[in-house]
Formats: sequence, structure tokens, C-alpha cells
Amino acid sequence: MNLSRLGSSSMFRALALATGLVLAVGCGGDGLTLRPEPTEFTVKVTSGGKPVSGVNLGLNPTGDGLPAGIPLKDGSGSGRAIPGEYMYFVALGDPKGAQQVKEAAAVLKTIPQKYHEGDPERVIKISSGATVELQLD
Repeated sequence: MNLSRLGSSSMFRALALATGLVLAVGCGGDGLTLRPEPTEFTVKVTSGGKPVSGVNLGLNPTGDGLPAGIPLKDGSGSGRAIPGEYMYFVALGDPKGAQQVKEAAAVLKTIPQKYHEGDPERVIKISSGATVELQLD
């Protein structure tokens, strides 16, 4: 086939078709592997028997999944994540202004240090509609 005789729209269609075929077939193996859809879940978090507020609950997947950050207010929060197991930790999140940074830092000081970073021995399981309760003591 002489490509120089094709118009630009015909060349574009041919290129788009070839790209689509490569993506559909893949480059070997078992083709494309798609992640499950993210699902809604809720968390309830306390420390010292009191609800945790003003910080984020961070989630790092132990397998498939993507990291997530859930803002906590009055001890609870909600978000979306791909079902699976996640290491969890508390972090500043995204405070606005100096006062919120001070408040979030004060909250973090009340939570044991071991919860300030993820630990592969400490995981939660996220599933569709789950409510996960954590006591950070």
C-alpha cells in the first residue's frame, strides 16, 4: 500500500486502527489486567477513647490498589478505594493556614508514634460498603 497516496484523514484512521489493535491484543502475556472499581467505605477512628479529628487517615495498599487519604472529622471519614488490604497511618493531611497546621500537629501528638507511619503487620481490609473501626491506642 502506498501511504503517500492516502489523505491525512485516511492515515489517521489507519494509525488509530493499528493502535487500537495493539492495545486490544497487548504485548504478550494474558493481555490487559484491569483493577477492580473503587468502592465506598467508612472509617471510625478513636485514640484514647476519643474521636480523632483534623488529620488524615492514610492508606497504602499491600497489593493491588492505590494510596488514599481520608480526612477525619469527629472520629469518622469516608472515601473510595480499590477493595483489598491497606496499611494505615495518620498524617497532617492538607490543613489550610497556620492555625489548622497547629491544630493538626496537636492532634498528632496525642496519637502514639507507631501510628504515624504504615506497618505491614497492621492492615485493614476495604470491601464494598465496609465500616472500618480503628482504635489507635
